[in-house]
Amino acid sequence: MTRCSSLFFGFALAAVSLPGHVEDQTHTQKVTEKRLFQIDQASFVAASLVVSPDQGRVAYVRKEGRNWLVVLNGEEGELYDGIGLDNVNFSPDGRRMAYVAKKDNKAFVVVDGSPGSTQEVILDHSIAFSSDGKRMAYGAKSGGSAWITVDGKEGPRYDSVGADAPVFSPNGRHLAYAARAKGRWLVVVDGKEGNPYDEIARGTLVFSPNSGRFAFIARSGGKWFAVIDGQEGKHFDAALAGSLVFSPDSRRVAYGARLDNQWTVVEDRNNGKTYDGISANTLTFSPDSRHLAYVAVTGKEFRVVTDQKEGSKYQGIGKSAPRYSPDSRRLAYTAWDGKKSFVVVDGDQGSGYETIDSRSLTFSPDSRRFAYRAFGDQKWVVVVNAQEGKPYEDVLEGSLVFDPEGKMLAYGARANNKWMTVVNDREGKSYDLILNGGRRLALDSRGDLHYVAVEGKYLYLVKQTVQ
Repeated sequence: MTRCSSLFFGFALAAVSLPGHVEDQTHTQKVTEKRLFQIDQASFVAASLVVSPDQGRVAYVRKEGRNWLVVLNGEEGELYDGIGLDNVNFSPDGRRMAYVAKKDNKAFVVVDGSPGSTQEVILDHSIAFSSDGKRMAYGAKSGGSAWITVDGKEGPRYDSVGADAPVFSPNGRHLAYAARAKGRWLVVVDGKEGNPYDEIARGTLVFSPNSGRFAFIARSGGKWFAVIDGQEGKHFDAALAGSLVFSPDSRRVAYGARLDNQWTVVEDRNNGKTYDGISANTLTFSPDSRHLAYVAVTGKEFRVVTDQKEGSKYQGIGKSAPRYSPDSRRLAYTAWDGKKSFVVVDGDQGSGYETIDSRSLTFSPDSRRFAYRAFGDQKWVVVVNAQEGKPYEDVLEGSLVFDPEGKMLAYGARANNKWMTVVNDREGKSYDLILNGGRRLALDSRGDLHYVAVEGKYLYLVKQTVQ
């Protein structure tokens, strides 16, 4: 799901749905546009705009008098007394939508246009869909108790439930959440309560990719530890938030932890080398699950550690995790030497730039091509296999994507204050804005790009066919 509030400053949308498709073949690609609605600053709530993961549906909240409604692809929903402006959610497959609404001082979740049972409070940011969109869960509370509603059925009552949304397993068959009862915290998996602890670390409930394993970080008696498949691991003075990760084959698990003043990465319950720090959110397994990389800190020096082997020292390394190629043979990350930023690929240092977007590092599916977004000399460029592309005023953050065969690279760029897509250096039709909210452009197996764009007073769904 993509939110795009910052891109709509100065624009707003009216509930005007406009029919039909428009085709434009004057450019190097065939562009088909579906006009969704017209911009009207008086009623549109910019912070509420949401684009579905497949970039095929757009929803936003609109005010009408004292009431509120959700508009989906130009079609108006029911009027309510209130709607949570940042609680409009699409399922991962983009086919379903849910949001929190209020009427007559009662709250409820509206799913695919149908309101659910009324409650005193629906917990903020608690709506969760399974990966296939078939299941949904959310948190609610009333009369001093709280619970999780799963597929329309209310679960057991607790004193409170965790601030994080419930977590579905990748196959959608299992659900986990944290809950507090009698002053202690426990994890509930498929309705079964685990052991009580003093605290469950936020954001640490993790299912393995095959959905057969489950882990989280807990605290008891002043010590932190990982609970993996129901078994407590070694006790530490602290655990690194956001570090718990399973390997793609689900057999291995790793996380960062601190004992006394030294940090280490615990892999399969074995402690690694110790450092002054481990950078959060940098632990990553290779696609074949054979390798583990992370960023470690010693004094003021940073390095990437791969399978316990230390890489070169730098004054800084990008906040994003090192990036493995799909074939697991290559590794890339961004680094800083105190003057310039650069990319290190397979141990080789690339050209220096003022800024490199560490989140933009992208390998092609065949692992032969590598691209990233960089800034220098007052311009943004996309660098592919060490070769700079055409300079632009900006390159759309997070938009870089290769096609399944690795032959085409697409991204969004701005020139002369207009946005366009660029496919293998060929520019598409220009717009006032292209909305992706930091997400890759949707490039399907046929080579068609799908995205949301704004031109003048209208918002469009765009399909761009590369010819």
